[in-house]
Amino acid sequence: PLPETNPALAPFYACEEIPGEGQFDTIEMDAEITLGAPGYTISYYDNPTSAEAGGDDYITSPFTAPTSTIYAHVEDDITGCYTIVPIELEVIPAPIAMDPAPLVQCDFNNDGFAYFNLDPVLQNISNTLGNVSVTIHETQADAFYFANPIPNTGNYENLQDPGFSGIQTLYIRVQSTQTDCFDIVTLQLIVHPIPIAAIPEDYELCDNGTDDTDGIATFDLTTRNEEVLDGMDPAQYSVSYYETMAAAQLGLTPISTPANYNSPTATLYVRVTNNTTGCYDIVVLELIVNPLPVVNNPAP
Repeated sequence: PLPETNPALAPFYACEEIPGEGQFDTIEMDAEITLGAPGYTISYYDNPTSAEAGGDDYITSPFTAPTSTIYAHVEDDITGCYTIVPIELEVIPAPIAMDPAPLVQCDFNNDGFAYFNLDPVLQNISNTLGNVSVTIHETQADAFYFANPIPNTGNYENLQDPGFSGIQTLYIRVQSTQTDCFDIVTLQLIVHPIPIAAIPEDYELCDNGTDDTDGIATFDLTTRNEEVLDGMDPAQYSVSYYETMAAAQLGLTPISTPANYNSPTATLYVRVTNNTTGCYDIVVLELIVNPLPVVNNPAP
């Protein structure tokens, strides 16, 4: 007799893993086709001709496929008799998200920790795909099992990794609101240390402006670069000077002629920036203009 198979075999469903295709497992199919009966060997093929031949060009499990029909060669281990069973595969549309760009923060106290606003990343995924709910998790297992979503996504402090690399990976679960399908993508958080600039000594000059009594001197601020860098490579770190702390923090409107800067006694702000990461430190430079001595010409 021919092998007995399930007369009411339903289609097999898989969530979309890559555009138009889902991942299927033949082990699940085996149990459904024979209703769990032992004594059968089952092989799967892309077309009925190959299934009839029962050759070595069978489908290996797991496999990805679009919505389509494959064919099971079901053979009785004792008699060698076989039957061919069409298997309907159906791929359920699922959200497929792209890995977002890493989020980068500077570590202004160099302790390995920084705060990140994750909300724009999650909102962008939600807006781009539509009909999804988006959560973010600290482990891949939590994302897969929809456990322990990060609650404080607007102000999340990173976890220090064992290797102190400054990189943490978070896992974003993108769940369809219309089916059970979901996708998981990763988001890297990167914490860069800041350079440690040295506080320079006060820069003192005698009044040497256009008028020796105007309280203005001409400073060459670049002569303080080496002192501020304190051994850091000037090819990797840049030094710029600012008249306000706010400008220094924003990196806007640096003093354009630092080698020839006319100023009265004043406080400047020196920004040392890592040219690779953009992270920076700011120290204060005091400019002091000393008045010239007043000489009384003797009476003739």
